[in-house]
Amino acid sequence: MSLALYRKYRPENFENLVGQDVVQTTIKNAIQFNKLAQAYVFSGPRGTGKTSTARLIAKALNCEALVDGFSPCDKCEFCVDIAKGNLMDVVEIDAASNNGVDHVRDLVDKINFAPTRSKYKVYIVDEVHMMSKGAFNALLKTLEEPPEYVYFILATTEIHKIPETILSRCQRFDFKRIGNDDIRDRLKVVAESEGFEFEIEALEMIARFVNGGMRDALVALEKLAVVGKITVSLVRDNLGISDFRECKKMMDLLLGRNMAEAMEFVGALYEEGTDLRQFLKDFIEVGRDMLLESVNAGGGDILRIMEIIDLAIDAGQMFGKTSIVQLPLEIMVVKACGEGVSVGRPPVKDAGRPPVKDAVLKERVITAAVAKRVKPVEKTVKEEPRLEVKVSSGHAAKGADVPSLDEVRRSWTLIADSVVTPSLKMSIKTLDVLSVEDGILKIGVNSTFHLEKVSSGVRDLEAAIQKSKGWVLRVQFTLIEKARDFQRIEPSESPRVPYSENQEKSSSDSVDLALDMFGGEVVN
Repeated sequence: MSLALYRKYRPENFENLVGQDVVQTTIKNAIQFNKLAQAYVFSGPRGTGKTSTARLIAKALNCEALVDGFSPCDKCEFCVDIAKGNLMDVVEIDAASNNGVDHVRDLVDKINFAPTRSKYKVYIVDEVHMMSKGAFNALLKTLEEPPEYVYFILATTEIHKIPETILSRCQRFDFKRIGNDDIRDRLKVVAESEGFEFEIEALEMIARFVNGGMRDALVALEKLAVVGKITVSLVRDNLGISDFRECKKMMDLLLGRNMAEAMEFVGALYEEGTDLRQFLKDFIEVGRDMLLESVNAGGGDILRIMEIIDLAIDAGQMFGKTSIVQLPLEIMVVKACGEGVSVGRPPVKDAGRPPVKDAVLKERVITAAVAKRVKPVEKTVKEEPRLEVKVSSGHAAKGADVPSLDEVRRSWTLIADSVVTPSLKMSIKTLDVLSVEDGILKIGVNSTFHLEKVSSGVRDLEAAIQKSKGWVLRVQFTLIEKARDFQRIEPSESPRVPYSENQEKSSSDSVDLALDMFGGEVVN
């Protein structure tokens, strides 16, 4: 049985350690000047070279003929045995399955014995964050004062789970994700060594897919090489990776507001069996690249690309909420290509919304009627003054440039989606548009808490209105809900009195007042 590629091509010297230049330089200098610490912590994503680097340190400590003072020779018996995993003095421990106190106590007992063959004993503990709290505590003293012939190297992908007491006793190195170019070049070397046929674009797709992990890239390469020549179509079909040319085509369609063709393109992706979730991730990455290019070139599509990326992120959050897998992309297309499309609640007609002024008058009439009927209470209703926030970042539009109230309400969801700040965007969608007069857009807010939250975003909202619809409006927030403090009426203060003609007259006065204010006739 052949050896897996990721094991066959594990780095045997520091020159083959890809993408970790800072770690590589520091450790080489420490070896060369005999300054190695007795305890290290290596943290970083999987497949970035943590365990491989630990093995290189073990080789360098026991090698009989170091090259250039720091690089293992790979020829002496110790280097060969460590590479094969046969040297008893270099122990690799999986903390996921040896995470208890008893395991650590057994380890501590063995540490006290001197090396059997080599100069130093090296303990490499992988996934050390899986150890229990008791196991960490049992290791503390040994880690702080290890025997002079013992070295510890702890590797983890979740550094935040390791106690500070452990970290303070070790030197820490953070391994970063390996760059796509470095992974592609390494895959090319391996493929040529193995005699694989490949397209360089296919190797680039694999490099993007593995998200910085060299081991995952080699596993994917080995899987594809069994099928035949490693081509772009083979990578797309077997790994579910999107061709970036397709993502670029989708972006061009959305930038051109070509809704019909974009919808057909989404349908074609679905019929071909493309993983639409992965496609959306790749699409966002392409959008980011285009955004950076536009920023560097000073292009005019910056805001438009930002809007499409924002819609794509929203679409990604819809997956899992619907059984129609293509629906999130279809909604993204409609929003991105539609001009003034509203995808929120239906617009509210003016006739169905009583004017704010009339509502206030009605409340005053009812208050007056209550005050007449309950004479012992001098002040029944306490009203707080209406609070208005008026902040503007430009001049209001005049004349024909001012949109109608219906136009603003129909476009409100589109305007809200154009707001850059996510928290403000959600708040804006829940507000009520009251009126548009003389270039001033009045928006109703139903609580002081909500008012304080949105008042700081006046300029952002005005910018979103101008960006999405081209309207230059001043925004004015108005608190339309008033707090009331009804005084408790005790029975002793308002005794029940018999019905009288004076009471009938008082009630009649209230009815007359209501008729004068609102019109109508008395039925009963």
